Amino acid sequence: MRRWFACEMVVTSAQAEIAQAVLWDFDLLGLEESPKGAEFSVAVREAPWPEAKLHEQLKSYNVTPLSLRFFPIEEEDWLALWKEGWEPTAMGERLLVVPAWLEPPNTKRNCVRIEPGMAFGTGTHPTTQLAYEVLEDLLVSHPRAGWMADVGIGTGVLSLGAAMLAPGLKIFGTDYDAQALLSCNKNLKLNPGAGDRIHLTRTLSLPCLAGAMPLIVANVTAGEHEVLDAAIEHALSREHPTLILSGFMSGQEKVALERWQHRGLKLQSRKERDSWIALHLQA
Repeated sequence: MRRWFACEMVVTSAQAEIAQAVLWDFDLLGLEESPKGAEFSVAVREAPWPEAKLHEQLKSYNVTPLSLRFFPIEEEDWLALWKEGWEPTAMGERLLVVPAWLEPPNTKRNCVRIEPGMAFGTGTHPTTQLAYEVLEDLLVSHPRAGWMADVGIGTGVLSLGAAMLAPGLKIFGTDYDAQALLSCNKNLKLNPGAGDRIHLTRTLSLPCLAGAMPLIVANVTAGEHEVLDAAIEHALSREHPTLILSGFMSGQEKVALERWQHRGLKLQSRKERDSWIALHLQA
């Protein structure tokens, strides 16, 4: 049985979003917000926690945890934590994310069945919600076929939602996390039809021809946006490019926005929820 390393943190409601953003900077495998409230989080990583560095980062953002503890966690215990209290989650106007262990309800929404494993992106986090809402608005108002890239595909929920909205869409999903790709592959099989049009690869880049992707979605942390910027620019189509960027805390998006505007893209929309930001840009 695999073992990971967990950090359990309790903070005030006012500091919850900042605290979680700090945690994501520590190469997490996953983060669970307790159904009891956003103040309680458990973050998991493969390596032991650099406790002094975490304390230093929290202090730099004026975050004072009410409690903080570190402990090893077995794979089965983590999956049980995920499942506790997780109900179907609505995304946008047309999607419902349903835990794989529950029967999909009777609904007019498209249902995506998800077994999260250790991957990020089950539809509950504002970054995933915002990215999907922009994607839904785009695909409903301007139906398209051809290729889309999903950078940091995680569980695959964004790609599956997009594939259900646009039957002619083919999707190239990337993630550097092998565990995320294992989880994603299982989820593609749980959603035949849509899942059959999604192709996966483990990479920090986008190994495709220059300009091959007319639509790219990247829901990753602000730091990962910096790392992936050159690869996204290389892959993005020169004709009618569309870019959806999510995963920024409020203020963090300004550098990325200026960079892409300098390259000729124009801001179409900016969505914000709970201090998280998503951007929609086009030429």
